[in-house]
Amino acid sequence: GRALAEIKVSPQVSIYVTDNREGALERERPHIAFYIGGMGTFYHEYMHRIGFGEEADVIRKKYLAGDRVGAASSVTDDMVSSTTLIGNPEECSSQMEKYFEDGVDEIRLVFNEQNSVKNRKILVPKNFRPKVFGFFSTKNVSTKFFSSTYFDPKFPKDSKNHT
Repeated sequence: GRALAEIKVSPQVSIYVTDNREGALERERPHIAFYIGGMGTFYHEYMHRIGFGEEADVIRKKYLAGDRVGAASSVTDDMVSSTTLIGNPEECSSQMEKYFEDGVDEIRLVFNEQNSVKNRKILVPKNFRPKVFGFFSTKNVSTKFFSSTYFDPKFPKDSKNHT
């Protein structure tokens, strides 16, 4: 096996750079319900580990019974806030900094709003170099645009080691 120091901690986190907190909460609920109910047992068990066991059981039961709307409506504000960055650029940057303070090496951000390209640019911490590993768009009922960016605090903007 590898030494613990060789392993990078790199969570994937949904992010909504917005002043419309309630709208972002509503847009994220179906994503969380899908992960808990439709992606095997890992995320269901994860929600148990972080203190949302009862809620996760209800969501999974509804999702597996085909009640996707009921599953999404069972995702609480606290569940979304515990797993998603929401706020204006300063608030989101502050929330990202907490991840680094807790020992995260890099954060893989999943932007779930239409202004994701603009927001990626304004969110870049001054001393960090974003590593964009994918940008794609998909249209669904609510016409959301998804992209992924990750920030690694060990790669300053002038680093030659970025992609």
